[in-house]
Amino acid sequence: MAKATQLLAEFFTRQAKLAAEPFDVGNRFHEAHRAFCTIFRQVILHDASIQNVKMHESDARRLKEARQKAGYPDAKAAAEAMGANFHTYIQHENGTRGFARHAERYARFFRVDAGWLISGKGKPDLTGMVPVVGYVGAGAEVYPIDDHAKGAGFDMIETNAMPGDSVAVRIRGDSMYPFEEGWVLVYRRERDGVPSACINQLCVCAVAHDGPVLIKRLRKGSKAKLFTLESWNAAPREDLELEWAAPVIAILPR
Repeated sequence: MAKATQLLAEFFTRQAKLAAEPFDVGNRFHEAHRAFCTIFRQVILHDASIQNVKMHESDARRLKEARQKAGYPDAKAAAEAMGANFHTYIQHENGTRGFARHAERYARFFRVDAGWLISGKGKPDLTGMVPVVGYVGAGAEVYPIDDHAKGAGFDMIETNAMPGDSVAVRIRGDSMYPFEEGWVLVYRRERDGVPSACINQLCVCAVAHDGPVLIKRLRKGSKAKLFTLESWNAAPREDLELEWAAPVIAILPR
């Protein structure tokens, strides 16, 4: 804007000189006016472009910071984990494109405040916030909501401090009696396979070969790598092969 102010001053100085000349003042004035307007528009557009670039760079720095604090070593790992297009995400993180339309999704996934992510105002961390990624229906089966099982969440609940990669599911109906409708189960899936900490515990269990995801008490089966899944109101499911299991780390009444 300083350059525009300078041009404006030069324009009026030139206008005063033209007004003092008796020859062809009108034509000279219009020529000068057109030239000034062209230059002025270029300056305004240039300044606006610089401001947009600076804003995108600031947003990009915060996005990168959020990604790193969430434990993802690079942009590719984060994009794959959230199911986002890598080329789109990397443009957002390096500042070549703004991401206002994607800010809410990124904020949920990285567990940061959306307002902070797009403006820098407020505090970045959503302390104690856990995304709800699905619900528990008939037979204690977990039904993910769209792609939210990847960590984005269709809802957020406030809890006491939980590990950063915790997610939750909400109970519907009487599918998990004595737990009631609306209660929330929080779990943390660290890796594939069945950790020893899952044995004799209430767990979220994914049955192998594209089987259902269930919430059951997990027992050892009759053979190695086979497991029995128990519940309060149904017969046990014996000797199942599991893709992964994760212990429930919190049960939150509604």
